[in-house]
Amino acid sequence: MDPAARFEAAPAVVTREVGGEMMLVDLDSGTYFGLNDVGGRFWQLLDEGQPLGQACNQLQAEFDVERDQLERDIGALVGELVERKLLVPA
Repeated sequence: MDPAARFEAAPAVVTREVGGEMMLVDLDSGTYFGLNDVGGRFWQLLDEGQPLGQACNQLQAEFDVERDQLERDIGALVGELVERKLLVPA
């Protein structure tokens, strides 16, 4: 995971909070993707323009999680969101 990398929502993706969960909606495909608390906060940090490393620093300060586990989980989430075309490099 490159800590300086920046990502943003794909152009056709909108977000909605539903029942305390962040939902990503791809308007082109109609696909929905739900994020847990950590994932939803990560999405907000990316939306603010934070690079991956800075976003991970913030998440580690806000949530009780080991850094290695956080980086693995965020790396996997970024990979999945890019694969689903919900997230693109900024």
